[in-house]
Amino acid sequence: MSSTSISTKNKTKLWLISGGRCEYPGCNKPLWKDSVTYNKMNIAYMAHIIADTPGGPRGDKDLSEKLSDDISNLMLLCDVHHRLIDNKNEKGEEPEEHHPVELLRQFKKEHEQRIELVTSLDAHRKSYIVSLTANIDQHKGFVNFKDAKQAMLPERFPASDQIIKIDLTSSTLTEKDPEYWTVNAKNITRQVNTKLQSGPDGKEINHISVFGFAPIPLLIHFGKKLGNKVPTDLYQKHRDTDNWSWRDLEKEEFKYELIKQPKNKEEEPNDVVLILSLSGKVHVDEVTDLLGKNLNIYEMSVPNPNPLFLKALEQLELFGKEIRKLLAKIRQKHGEDCVIHLFPAVPIPIAIEVGRTLLPKADPDIKIYDNTKEGFKYSLSV
Repeated sequence: MSSTSISTKNKTKLWLISGGRCEYPGCNKPLWKDSVTYNKMNIAYMAHIIADTPGGPRGDKDLSEKLSDDISNLMLLCDVHHRLIDNKNEKGEEPEEHHPVELLRQFKKEHEQRIELVTSLDAHRKSYIVSLTANIDQHKGFVNFKDAKQAMLPERFPASDQIIKIDLTSSTLTEKDPEYWTVNAKNITRQVNTKLQSGPDGKEINHISVFGFAPIPLLIHFGKKLGNKVPTDLYQKHRDTDNWSWRDLEKEEFKYELIKQPKNKEEEPNDVVLILSLSGKVHVDEVTDLLGKNLNIYEMSVPNPNPLFLKALEQLELFGKEIRKLLAKIRQKHGEDCVIHLFPAVPIPIAIEVGRTLLPKADPDIKIYDNTKEGFKYSLSV
């Protein structure tokens, strides 16, 4: 603890710019209440980066006195991290070795920039977190509030600290059960209709941020039930970074390609096949072996279909535009009474976007096929 008097002005300013929370990375502990009893109390320590005396931790004969009441040299810390930065560590290293001045300045800068960002967000940037979770094989779906919030910032921030959960993980049915798809689709419809009437705080829902973990056909059904009435942001858990945050688009020339479409025939069948080869390649013979060869086949793909291709929000937005154009083309050429057989190999947010794109009264009926270990099998219709 400081042995000099820090001015009331700078004490107040430090509380404000730190948000009243510990500035040590990963802590963020609120310092105005006890974490066990929640009783209101001041448990903060105002620590100097360069000690206020030359003989103190990171002290300096020229700067200690000069910076003793300088806001740039002060950090708000909890008891644990105040002791950590000012004492020898278990290796016997001095504070200036294990927590040097530049490192602490970086800690302070990053924390206070984050507080500045969060407190500057406008009310219209509020968004309710919505999750769809189901079991996939032995994996149970789970969405963490902290990770979801981190992915939303800085464009959005949670309107509530409660997630609106569309939860299917308690179901005892598996994908091998004949009724699995219809039962879970009805469950999704029921939960969407009841849980999205208003937010957990009782207020009107004007924007949602959606995080999903479920089989592709259920994600498409979920997207259709969400529709486009409420502005929606979609997110994906990235395998290579283990977070939900969108990254910058690496290649500006990225595009989706319509690599296969039917030739004009005098008599065309009424059934249309739509293949989405994005997170993996769907082979045409997989489709024809199942449905026969007299088909109108459209296939949308990317240059190198793989599970990691979707990294940037721009890629998702571009897909939304391209799939809308393709569905309009199919409607125009084959009529609204045709049937579309959908074979998707797509990431989670694209599956949801497919459902959100569908126009209830204009688009044809769509039969979705799920990719199993035994090959594609019909799952449900939307």
